[in-house]
Amino acid sequence: MFDLFSVRKNLKNFADELASVRVQIEGVTREIEDVNFAPLPDADVLAMFRTWAERGANEYQAHLKTVINGVRHRPTITDGDVYRHLQNMELLPEPSMNRPLSHDKKLCGLFGPDAVVALLAERMAAMDLPAAGLPRAERAKALEALEAKLSKLKATEANLLATAEKAGLAVS
Repeated sequence: MFDLFSVRKNLKNFADELASVRVQIEGVTREIEDVNFAPLPDADVLAMFRTWAERGANEYQAHLKTVINGVRHRPTITDGDVYRHLQNMELLPEPSMNRPLSHDKKLCGLFGPDAVVALLAERMAAMDLPAAGLPRAERAKALEALEAKLSKLKATEANLLATAEKAGLAVS
């Protein structure tokens, strides 16, 4: 006599294994999304702010040097002429197409990158921010490991589906 219970048991085991692999694929896919889209840690954000602040400070320092040299190289300049010179050169210029120095560059130039970044760090610490993910330096390695895991799981799923197809089963 044909044992339908063992067929049923084998089909259930197959279905359970396939479902388990698919759940794992979904889990690893979500982990990959988490690594890709999780917020950066404060240290990474502050490092980017430091780069920005240093660049802004350098640009403002170059402008400030022009303003100061404009006064220094005019030994006969009067107080009224200094005022007009500073008005024309704009010690704190408004950003425009001809003068692209922005207010943030002025702050970075006058207070220095260290002070600006420290202030930003203080403000960030006071904020209720979402939990950070991995640091930028670690994300590529984590993604590589997760992609390898996902590839193995997808190969397992493909093998299970190929086995089912060979047996004449339609599995979706």
